[in-house]
Amino acid sequence: MFCSKCGNKLRDGAAFCPKCGAKVLPKRRAEDGKMPGTDPEQNPGWSESREMPEPGAGAGAPAAGRREDSEETLQRAEAWRQEELRRQQTAAQEEELRRQQTAAMEEEAVRRQLAADVDRVSGPDLSDWLDSEEAEPDAEEAPDYVPEPEPAAKRSRAGRQQNRGGKKKGKTILIVLGAVILLEAAAGGLYLLNSGKQKEQAETAEAAAQETGAPEEIQAAGQEGMADQESAALQESAGLQESAPQQTQAESSEPAAPVTCTVMQAAQADLSGLMKVPVARDHVTQSSYLIQNGGDTSIDNSGWSAFDGQIETSWQEGNVTDGIGEYVTAAFDRPYQIQAITFCLGNHRVSETTDWYRENNRPRTLLLNLDGQEFTVDFPDEKTEFAVVFSEPVTASSLRTTISAVYAGTKYTDTIISEIGIYGNAQ
Repeated sequence: MFCSKCGNKLRDGAAFCPKCGAKVLPKRRAEDGKMPGTDPEQNPGWSESREMPEPGAGAGAPAAGRREDSEETLQRAEAWRQEELRRQQTAAQEEELRRQQTAAMEEEAVRRQLAADVDRVSGPDLSDWLDSEEAEPDAEEAPDYVPEPEPAAKRSRAGRQQNRGGKKKGKTILIVLGAVILLEAAAGGLYLLNSGKQKEQAETAEAAAQETGAPEEIQAAGQEGMADQESAALQESAGLQESAPQQTQAESSEPAAPVTCTVMQAAQADLSGLMKVPVARDHVTQSSYLIQNGGDTSIDNSGWSAFDGQIETSWQEGNVTDGIGEYVTAAFDRPYQIQAITFCLGNHRVSETTDWYRENNRPRTLLLNLDGQEFTVDFPDEKTEFAVVFSEPVTASSLRTTISAVYAGTKYTDTIISEIGIYGNAQ
């Protein structure tokens, strides 16, 4: 069937021409005694009278009807054409997606076949290497689409390409394996050659030593030299030595000198340029402290009293004996380079009637622990401020002072430390 306007070939049952948009009128036979196109239902502008239009239609009625029908026909044809273009674009996109999916599946099949061939030839190591070289496609990104079966000719062509790619990669892997085997064989030959030369040299040296009556020390030196040569040959054959210089003598490094401390009067110590390390009350702990008779809490004998900067207050351990092994600990806000520590040992509270210093115990030996670094310090029995000065700064974030020995008091067994000062610089 063809368009009566432009002559374009039409498909069966088409209502409009896709090329010019003309309406296609169905063919009818004049079985009912009417000519095609004379039915008023199909052609509203038709009148049985060829000379005059229907009454009331007016002279321009048929022309207006045909013009409105032509505009509606063009609009419908344009809409149909746009819909046909969309269908064609959708079909083209689906075809392209199908082609990409098929190519991806073919590539995946080739890769899996190659990995299986490599496993049979060289084990799982090279297959892991191939997996790292070609990453598998992400399953989440693959569309839920199953391609239609391809023609036999296309499948056979893809199979031939797959076989060619697999053979090519298989040859490459075999070449690499052959090169590795040759290198190992060369290294082994080099090692055997060096070993034979070294053994021959050792036998020659041993024979010469026996002939000349060389002492056992010379023979041992020869054996050590042979062992050194064997080790060097092994390293050279394995490729572990490239350009490392040989050392004839090992340089011995002297150990660092240990840090020491010196006790002196604080007035003689040079503390200029050093800061007093701050100590917070809630960062001070003690093994025990004395509670005054009757539970008097106005006098604070806790460990904090040794760091409050007041000479009248003091830490008094609470042990019923001389306080050997009792300790007080102060933690700092950060690590410091500790250079010196000052001590006021004993009870320095002033009284006109009582000599509190002599009546109470005074530390004779203290064990100072700075973050695990320990120093044992002996002090004279003097009512003064001492300074413990270190030969090198000691890095620490806490100080524990433990009583190791005491000077006995004349009346009380309480061992007392009035004040402790820590001097250094922030790290």
